[in-house]
Amino acid sequence: MPSLKEDLVLSFIISLLFFILIISPTPAPPNQNSPEFNDETESLIPIVRIHYDYYPIDGTTAAELRSQMLQDGSMSELEERRYDAYTKWRVQWSYNHAMTEQGCMTASLEGQVDITFTLPQWDTPPNTSSSLIEAWNQYLAALQVHENGHMVNGLEAGIDVLYTLSRSPAYSSCQELEASVDTTTEQIIHYYNQQDINYDRHTQHGLTQGAVFPPAHPSALREPRPQD
Repeated sequence: MPSLKEDLVLSFIISLLFFILIISPTPAPPNQNSPEFNDETESLIPIVRIHYDYYPIDGTTAAELRSQMLQDGSMSELEERRYDAYTKWRVQWSYNHAMTEQGCMTASLEGQVDITFTLPQWDTPPNTSSSLIEAWNQYLAALQVHENGHMVNGLEAGIDVLYTLSRSPAYSSCQELEASVDTTTEQIIHYYNQQDINYDRHTQHGLTQGAVFPPAHPSALREPRPQD
């Protein structure tokens, strides 16, 4: 049976998807209602801020675009090497002390998750072949799908921090509570950093999700024959 935390993560992601459907030009499916959260679960939902950073690349061939991404791609903080795209998430939290009969406990929990996507941006030159543009757009779409997986790890980390701290036991002193919070949150962040690494290994950095450029079939980039 799913735990409250698992239900919370699932409901939160569904809520985000529902919001995307609301602002999308495509009509939302019928009979879809936004999930409702009670007072307890609402306090465990972090604020989410999503940012996009782009690095420019140029070129008129797939080989030139690949070379530019290898040279100027985003540096991974976890693996210290360049990739075509990178997702950085940062979890912040705050809480107050509440002295009760049982001891010092956490109160007034708040959290925030900042997600930053770094992606390549190609300013398409005039007369670029339509096959190259199509291949590039397909690659960007697959790349975003892969990066969204890293975003989910960051969102789960934020929820996990708030959920865990909300169930922190009472301590005889608030200094002990603070030490426990520091240790616990450090372990949670480390766990989800490792989840990012495992995700990249499992997907081969997006290869299994179609994030490959140039595409596996060079014929897809065949230049059109000039008209006589």
